[in-house]
Amino acid sequence: MPRFYSKDIQKKVVIYVEKRNSFEKVSTKFEKALNTVSDWYKKYQSKENYLEKKIGGKKRVNSNTNFILSKTGEYFSISAFEALCWLRKLGYRCKKKPIHIWKQIKKV
Repeated sequence: MPRFYSKDIQKKVVIYVEKRNSFEKVSTKFEKALNTVSDWYKKYQSKENYLEKKIGGKKRVNSNTNFILSKTGEYFSISAFEALCWLRKLGYRCKKKPIHIWKQIKKV
């Protein structure tokens, strides 16, 4: 599982490598793996934003507690499955039922 490092450490490592230090020297100084140091520097050289990393889950449809796919499909004149597909294309995820409802069903 990948480890997440602070942006400050990543900046310091890249700056230290830019000062014509070898990857081995930088990795021993900052106590980071050689591959990690070289990957950060390669991403920096390719103008890729090496500091940005998406952390967190996916967007969920939680704002409306009465959200039901079948009703949403009826509103837009499409099936519930098609409504689910469109939500996924837009980057949203939805659970079938919240956990607390499952607990209530089991008690009854």
